[in-house]
Amino acid sequence: MNSSISSPDTFMDIEAKGKKILEIAKITNNSAVANFLTEVLEKLPNEEFYLAILGLFKRGKSTLINAMLGAPILPTGVIPVTSVITRIKYGSVISARITFGDNSTKEVPVEGLSQYVSEIGNPNNSKNVTIADVYVPAQILKDGLILIDTPGVGSTYTIGTKVTFQFLDRVDFAIFVLAVDPPVGQQELELLNSLGSKSQKILFALNKIDYVDPPSVAESVNYCQKIIQNHLGNGAVFSLVIYPVSAKLALEGRLSGNTLKIQNSGIEPLELALKESLINQKESLMIRSTTDKLRKSATDLMTYIQLEIASLKTPLDRLSHLQLEFEQYLSLIEQRKRDLFYVIDGRAKEIVAGLDEDLASFKKEHETALLVQVETFAEAMLTTKGANSREIVSSIEEYLRKSLIETYSEFMTSEDQKIRNAFLHLASEANERMSFLISDVKHKAALLFGFRPAEIAFHPSIDYETKFYYHLDPIFITGITFSGGEIAEWVLPKSLFKRVLEKQIRQRIKDEFETNGGRIRYDYFVTRLNQALLQLKRDINQTFASSTETVKNAITEAECLRTKNEAEVNSKIGELRNLLCTLKAILEE
Repeated sequence: MNSSISSPDTFMDIEAKGKKILEIAKITNNSAVANFLTEVLEKLPNEEFYLAILGLFKRGKSTLINAMLGAPILPTGVIPVTSVITRIKYGSVISARITFGDNSTKEVPVEGLSQYVSEIGNPNNSKNVTIADVYVPAQILKDGLILIDTPGVGSTYTIGTKVTFQFLDRVDFAIFVLAVDPPVGQQELELLNSLGSKSQKILFALNKIDYVDPPSVAESVNYCQKIIQNHLGNGAVFSLVIYPVSAKLALEGRLSGNTLKIQNSGIEPLELALKESLINQKESLMIRSTTDKLRKSATDLMTYIQLEIASLKTPLDRLSHLQLEFEQYLSLIEQRKRDLFYVIDGRAKEIVAGLDEDLASFKKEHETALLVQVETFAEAMLTTKGANSREIVSSIEEYLRKSLIETYSEFMTSEDQKIRNAFLHLASEANERMSFLISDVKHKAALLFGFRPAEIAFHPSIDYETKFYYHLDPIFITGITFSGGEIAEWVLPKSLFKRVLEKQIRQRIKDEFETNGGRIRYDYFVTRLNQALLQLKRDINQTFASSTETVKNAITEAECLRTKNEAEVNSKIGELRNLLCTLKAILEE
């Protein structure tokens, strides 16, 4: 019979079923399944999903977070406030913890948070704060969602910009906050552009709509949509729906219980869009993953109980013989598992080899084309009236930077999908082979001891990318520079300066493709692929160990029970049969 657990509606449902299965594992002294399930259930309420609130300084990001929480938790002000990353997590009471560069921590009252996260209380992060964690009993945070308040980009405090970009690789989703006064500007367009590979995992909020009248809000929304679309072009694949909100009105309404203010604030459509596009999807994925693990644990326990019942009925001399035969069989299975790992490693090398070929083709195809493109731009700049040498170099630097971002973003997006598909194919093949091995183990035990095992497929909850990565600008090397012999280039005649400049452009572009190609290969693709492979192997080892230990432990437990008298053995068999019925009922719920 192919039993299956119906997908529960809530985390509470799945946790309740998990606890029932764990209780049976403990009753039957099945430590392998008990340990496996304990880890699964401990992780369930702690699955972290980062939602970052991004934007320029003074767009009302902290106020928006306070409105979503329904309480004035984060400090706000008329000057740039947030200077370090602040994580807002679920907690039974409101509290805060500061983590410093030496890994020490300090509990602080939320009212004193500004002394550690603001530029006034902690100028240039002189207190060496690495992160601030705030705990709030807010409904939106209950299922593992963590709000991230980021330092505003573009203020005079440049450390905030740096901190924000360093953290972006860790977030799963983002709300990009604009404002009606002023509407979207060049800095925001540059920030969006620097996110590189465009994603549907970004929502847009146009804040401070209470500053203007409704017609002006509509005009501002249309203006922002048009400007962003024109700037990003057809490469933008995330939704450009912009939600007009007033974080200030929303917070006031929730603090006072004024439903009209909440409705007029526009925050509810934004939160609904967030829930539909993020929270529901996250919950569905987590429940499906955990359900697979519960199903696997339940069927392992059923095999365990069936084995124990069969062993209790088997003569002791026959039992020892069967145990030895099964141990010898497991040695063969272990070799087949190692063979599977060799296959996985081989497939991974093929993926990396394909990446190297694509990088080489990309460099060959685009390096010369970009050189011509930049040289054409430089030629135009050299003919611009009134432009001095420094202005020309600065303009070429900016043009090259934008061109590289555009060129690499397209490649990274397509290559990312290609490698993802290759890894998923690899994982699917591993799933199929591992399912067969586990099934084979159980069928061998069933054949030896005379019972019908419960069927279960192996589904590791792993993906090529377990978290969404913002694709930031490639790490560009230093700008166009001149050797000591050319130090006077700023006063060179234009014809000589042109020759020197062309030489530097050619070298710069060559260096950029070498530097960024290596960085993208290792930091972006190979490292992430290796992490996914390690997790895949860990899942395989954990699943395999749980299944095989279940069989071995059942036989050992039965041998211990055989020292009891016949009445006790029969009583134990009855108890085990009842537990078997309970497990079947859980699987069929």
